[in-house]
Amino acid sequence: MKKLTQYIKDGFTLRPAPNDTWMVYTPSTGNFVIESIDELTPDRFDKAIDVFKNSVTQGGTLADMYNDITKETPAIPKYEDLVAKREQENNF
Repeated sequence: MKKLTQYIKDGFTLRPAPNDTWMVYTPSTGNFVIESIDELTPDRFDKAIDVFKNSVTQGGTLADMYNDITKETPAIPKYEDLVAKREQENNF
């Protein structure tokens, strides 16, 4: 277990997930799923770190993702406004 200390020293969360799996979280790996506690090996943590780093560089930072989500969406015109606009165009 001593070898895992470097991976979990900044925090570690292990919680049950659906289908008899486990959700693991560390700041350096983000979330990843394992089927058995026996999978918590240095190799598994290294793989999770690589996956997490690749997903962060491809997806941007958390702040970028938040900004994308909260961007103002274009207003959808009301039906009445569309009808009025069509009538106005037809009167010319």
